[in-house]
Amino acid sequence: AFGKMNSILYFDSDVGYINEIWKTGIVGLTIILYFFIKLINKLLNNSDDALRFLIISIFVSTLVVNIKFYVFSYNPGMTILILISFVILLKKRSNNQELKENELISVIIPIYNVENELSRCLDSVINQTYVNLEIILVNDGSTDNSELICYKYLEEDNRIVYIKQKNHGLSYARNKGISVAKANYYVFIDSDDYVNVNFIKELYLTLTNNEADIAVCGFEKVYEENHDILKKQNGVICSYEGINKYYNVYNEFDMFTTVAWNKIYKKEIFKNIKYPISKIHEDEFVVLKLLENANRVSYSSCNYYYYYQRTNSITGSYKYNRTDILEALQNKMNFFKQKELNRLYSYALYDYYYQLYYQHKMLKLYCSNRTKKIFKIEKEINYYKKEFFLNIYINPLKKIKILLIKFKIIK
Repeated sequence: AFGKMNSILYFDSDVGYINEIWKTGIVGLTIILYFFIKLINKLLNNSDDALRFLIISIFVSTLVVNIKFYVFSYNPGMTILILISFVILLKKRSNNQELKENELISVIIPIYNVENELSRCLDSVINQTYVNLEIILVNDGSTDNSELICYKYLEEDNRIVYIKQKNHGLSYARNKGISVAKANYYVFIDSDDYVNVNFIKELYLTLTNNEADIAVCGFEKVYEENHDILKKQNGVICSYEGINKYYNVYNEFDMFTTVAWNKIYKKEIFKNIKYPISKIHEDEFVVLKLLENANRVSYSSCNYYYYYQRTNSITGSYKYNRTDILEALQNKMNFFKQKELNRLYSYALYDYYYQLYYQHKMLKLYCSNRTKKIFKIEKEINYYKKEFFLNIYINPLKKIKILLIKFKIIK
């Protein structure tokens, strides 16, 4: 009976083909439609307005051509179902966008003797396009005018929470901020740095639109000049899961992945994780634990974080505690060894072995009285020497580089 129906839109019909489609029934077409809408929804969340229209047009055309449009002329109910689905999809997306803007985000800013840079940092935060913020200022025992600046902003903005403590270091200040944060999302900003006004919104949309647990954006190193914090960028998003998220510690994303301050985190990612007290290179100690707790990590190419370079910063001079990096890198080796990820273990081994030579050289130059530490590093170099040079995953050129450093051919 179905094959004898007249075409509403006067297309020539292939009765056999139509009957086969009909036999699959409404269930089959609904399944196709479901995956079709899921795909469009994912693409919509990762595109600008111009591309959204193009995506809808292309996929509607593809669907129509693939199942031969005249099939729908015999089944106007399916056509109506498609239209209703699109309306629901777009309405749901619009509602989700409104709900997203209502989510509270905790911004944690440790502060220590940054009176010359602090106002610039706070101005960039309070002027964010994402406004539902809890701005936690942790004064880690500053001895300059940083506290007076904090009080000034505290009076002007009721989103600010001010905490004063004795000087315990960056890790302690971050942990303190986490302990009082009320939101389900954390953002860290160092007080001598500053950010684009779209920084938090870009990170949050990258996180939620890609169903990620951590979202990362790019950064730029800045010196004396101020960047245009109002400039909007068009970012490209990429996401990583499983083992792939760990490789970003060793490729072109390594610094973006390791540092704490260019990201937004879901609160639960920090479950049972704290920054190590009295250590520098604190980010190196926790990065793999955070990645392990995250099912997906998404990256935006927008350079919305401005990493200020000042000569008296932690990273600007060599001190004995710089050897903390060795403990962090050894922890990475153990992490990958326990998970039996041999290639990643080899990357960690190279980093550790190279740092042994580097720290050994710097200690002899600047801390020659630390003879016990120098001797301990020499023992480590000898202990891992055979494993390092026999490791098949380490690039031979990197092995040659170590030999050149060893024989002082290169510095």
